[in-house]
This record gives sequence, structure tokens and C-alpha cells, in this order.
Amino acid sequence: MAGMGIGATLSSLLTALTFVAAVGEVSLGGALCDISEIADCEDAGTNEVYLQGNGLQKFNETVTLYSPNLTLPYQIGDNLQVFLSLSVFNNGRWQENVFRKNFGGICTLGRMFAPSLYNSLLKKAGRKRCPVPPGDYQLQGISFPIKLTWLFLPLGTFKNVVTFIKDDVTVGCKTFYIEIIPDRSS
Repeated sequence: MAGMGIGATLSSLLTALTFVAAVGEVSLGGALCDISEIADCEDAGTNEVYLQGNGLQKFNETVTLYSPNLTLPYQIGDNLQVFLSLSVFNNGRWQENVFRKNFGGICTLGRMFAPSLYNSLLKKAGRKRCPVPPGDYQLQGISFPIKLTWLFLPLGTFKNVVTFIKDDVTVGCKTFYIEIIPDRSS
């Protein structure tokens, strides 16, 4: 929450409460985001910002690794907006788009909601902070599950369509099938 203004804090809280009320149970002791599958989107727009590789490798019983190649045609910072569309698996079927939100710039989003993933990605790209210059990056061994901070999701199975937007144009997209599980270490 450090660095967030009161307006952003209240907005985040209201968003979280609305989402949890709409979808279900939340783990009050903290949550982890585990990943079960990665797929290309039906519509990736220009597909300029591209994560190549959908394969996951089971490292051990509790850790899954993802090692994509990331193509950035231009410098990426908060100029790249992240739009999330979550669907929840409930009663044997997907309930599409139960939560949709533009979370703003990718760097701010990473720092606020998944700092361990954010720092891991920057380190693998050879950076200490945003922005990231154009290039092709091999992001070897991104480890899941990740700890979620300041982002409340109920426990369950989700399809998370992550769309990257620059100057109001979709420039990339990836679909992540995730499990939100309780963090037993808290």
C-alpha cells in the first residue's frame, strides 16, 4: 500500500469487495496464485508484445516453472496498459467475464499486486526497474505459485485473459488458467 494515494487505496478496496461479493469465498490468511495452463488468445491484436511459449514444467510437487521468450518492439513501462478479464469455473462451466478491469501501467501493476513476480521478471530481463528497453528476452524459470499482495481473489479456478494495450490499440494477449489457493505459510 506504500506509495498509493487514498483515492487509489479506496478504489482498490471497493474493486476487491465488489469482486469477492460477486464470486465467492476468499482466503483471509492470504492467497497464492498457481498456474495450470497457458494459451494464446483468440484475438491478440497486433501481437507486437509477445510471450512465446505456453509450456509449463513441473519442478517439484509444489513448484511449476514457466520459461517464455518475451518480444518487446519498443520500450515498455507504464505506457503499456494491462486489461484483465477473469472468468470463473463454477458448477462445471465457465462463467465468462465476471470481472473486467484496466489495471493501468504494467510496471505499477506488477509492483503493487505481484512484487515477487515483477522483480523476478525484471531480473530475468537484466533490469532493476522499469522501463524495459526493446528486445527479445528469455525469461527462464518463472516460478509459480506466486504470492498475491493487495489483490483479493476468491479461492477457485479462473481463466485470466491478459490483454496488453498501448495507445488504445491491443498489442498482445495471453490466457492464463490459474488456481487461487490458500497461503498456508501465513
